[in-house]
Amino acid sequence: MNKKIKFYKMHGLGNDYIYFDCISEKLPIEKIIQSTIQVSKRHTGIGSDGIVLILPSDKADIKMRMFNSIDGKEAEMCGNAVRCVSYLANKLNITKEAMTVETIPGIISSEIIEENVKVKMFYPPKVQDQEMPISSCDKNFDFNYVDVGNPHAVIRAENIDKLEIEKYGKPIENNTNTFPNKTNVEFYEEISKGILKMRVWERGSGETMACGTGACATAGAYRLKNKECNEITVKMLGGDLQLLWQDNNFYMIGPAKFVFAGEIYLENL
Repeated sequence: MNKKIKFYKMHGLGNDYIYFDCISEKLPIEKIIQSTIQVSKRHTGIGSDGIVLILPSDKADIKMRMFNSIDGKEAEMCGNAVRCVSYLANKLNITKEAMTVETIPGIISSEIIEENVKVKMFYPPKVQDQEMPISSCDKNFDFNYVDVGNPHAVIRAENIDKLEIEKYGKPIENNTNTFPNKTNVEFYEEISKGILKMRVWERGSGETMACGTGACATAGAYRLKNKECNEITVKMLGGDLQLLWQDNNFYMIGPAKFVFAGEIYLENL
């Protein structure tokens, strides 16, 4: 009989991934990783922005690994996925409501609070103080480089609803002279004090409905010039995230939504 593998579909503000529980069940991890691009396809696969593995950890309660839908490459970190991993691990009785999650850049603490997950990031956004110029197609931009465990180029712009994000975001993502490992690209505008609207071109995935680390990076770049803002709301296509500086810690607060569970045949991966 063909072997079926269970998966879980979840999203954080529309940023959707396929989750595999590699703790409760013995799964063919390498085979799943190799199938990332195929399984992530919207029309011929399950459909997602990528896959996420929940694994045992000798440093934290659980470990998270994630892979991008378009290029299949492993990403260091994803804020939306951390919230979903935390929510799912608790629902599967792997962890309690408060837990630690091992990621490539460090260990993150998270806590489920009603419909939201509050994540204490391992460090505040590391923002390059000086804006740097970069050109893309027929436009010149200024960006702040921000490290939140993965790379981000944060650009303040106008009328981002009308921005041709693939036209301008994709060349910046792939500008390996400036970003040797490529980069995520965020375009944002200020709606009012502490309220930002953002669109994201994610490295290896294209435009997504939301990006948790992108929201953190954008808030960090914005706060560089607005140091009195200890609470910032970032509004994305999929919804809002709250970023909070409190007691020398940096938090990301937002929802994690379970969509459905299913099974896929191993031979189809």
